[in-house]
Amino acid sequence: FYPAETVKHLAAGFPDATVISFPAVYPWAADSGLLESILPKVTFPEPRLIDTLGVALSAVGNGADGFIPFAAGKRKKQWEEQKKTFSMLRDISPWVDGSSVPEAIAVLHSRAGEDWYALSAESKKKDPVADGSMAMREKCTHIQMNNYLSYHLQKARESSRGYRAHKSVMHFLFRNGFSFRLHYLDTLRKQHLLKARVILIPFGHAISETASRILHDAVRDGKKLILFGMHGELSPDGEKHGKALLADLAGQKGVSDFGKEAVLRLGDADVSGKLRAIMDNWLGYDSPLKFESATPECEAAIRVKSPKEKIVFLVNWGTAARKVKLGIPLPEGRYQASLHDSVKIVEAGRHTYSARQRVGYFDLELPALSGRVLYVRPAK
Repeated sequence: FYPAETVKHLAAGFPDATVISFPAVYPWAADSGLLESILPKVTFPEPRLIDTLGVALSAVGNGADGFIPFAAGKRKKQWEEQKKTFSMLRDISPWVDGSSVPEAIAVLHSRAGEDWYALSAESKKKDPVADGSMAMREKCTHIQMNNYLSYHLQKARESSRGYRAHKSVMHFLFRNGFSFRLHYLDTLRKQHLLKARVILIPFGHAISETASRILHDAVRDGKKLILFGMHGELSPDGEKHGKALLADLAGQKGVSDFGKEAVLRLGDADVSGKLRAIMDNWLGYDSPLKFESATPECEAAIRVKSPKEKIVFLVNWGTAARKVKLGIPLPEGRYQASLHDSVKIVEAGRHTYSARQRVGYFDLELPALSGRVLYVRPAK
């Protein structure tokens, strides 16, 4: 989920910019020098088609406006795979143009909370050269490079709790097909939440009084809020509030406090199942996409052009074919569906839905290591 996660951060940090996914598509080896002792020793295989196509579909499905692979054409085999990817992106461009990621689910990310908590939990103070962060700044382009470094330096230590909480919630949403918008809690504005139905705050340790008022107003307006054990203990500047600003929301109607330990266990089926049940109940028929898969190796994301015109991006990263079920909210009417199977566009049938149904269901089989795009629009 790294490409999709990066796209979310870029779109949140630069909301008026064009976001282009720019991944490396060649075998990568661990850097030398200080980073070699810090980063995990990983040997990446020779890239396959899915390593280019899957990244492109994941990125665009989650909000990227385009895709440009780094080191394109460096090897003949990779160049052929990239041409197939670009061919598919060209074919689906008319579907995607003018679409956007739905706003029903909002995730509020707090960099200030992460950083202040990490500082308070550090047991040993090291200078930038000794702890490796200077090397990371010089050699790494991770969008959250300092926190990424902290994660690898300290793994499951308390100081990396904020980083791990944010990552855990975002990956839960990706795995379950909950398309979402990311916003920074540190710069939250009321308009960010106007269309949100469910708001998640993975690590709300630091919050301003302005952001707190916006969230209190949102709950009063009927929006649902999910907290994870942190209630705004500090200001974004690190000053301690007299009372945690979100503490009074815990326990209110429409607010669920999932707990700061549970958030780190969203990879467990029982814990993730409880959170999914809460979200399914609160979203109801307004869920941007209902996605059912027997394996976490399948990924789904949706973009919307209008209530009647929607595009679903699917990737099977696994080495076995998998069946998935999609539920797409659609108004009453007749629809036609087209499926791009990464080689060509094929018609996926016509469907009629009544006002009572409200959701159109599609059963698909994804071959191993494959990507698909489904386009649903009114029938002609």
